[in-house]
Amino acid sequence: MKAPSRSKDKDQPRPLSSASVLVVEDHTFVLDLLERMLKGKAGCLHGARSAEDALYNLEKAPGLAHVAIVDIHLPGMDGIKLIEKIRTAEWAVLKALPIIVLTGENNMDLFRRAAHLKISGFLIKPVAVTPLT
Repeated sequence: MKAPSRSKDKDQPRPLSSASVLVVEDHTFVLDLLERMLKGKAGCLHGARSAEDALYNLEKAPGLAHVAIVDIHLPGMDGIKLIEKIRTAEWAVLKALPIIVLTGENNMDLFRRAAHLKISGFLIKPVAVTPLT
């Protein structure tokens, strides 16, 4: 898996090994599992257990992540609302942030809603190691 680069040359992908990945997942078990799966593959990992925490961290440091993996079903603000806020942020680096949606649902309506927000892809739970490498 390659995360797009933040450099001016958008044709050159950033290898996952040098990418900073933000994982937004409220279930500790799933968050820990994703972090273990990505450990040693991603350059840097950041975890957030809520959309509010993720948004706070991204607004505080807009270049924090090169790619985000966002669960749709979160307490409080859901993942779709988080992605909407990222896409309308004042920082261009956040508006262009590659986002992979994480969900346990195989729901076409959900896929369409997320696709309108210019996401980069979907991961369906349970997640296997293969899609992440």
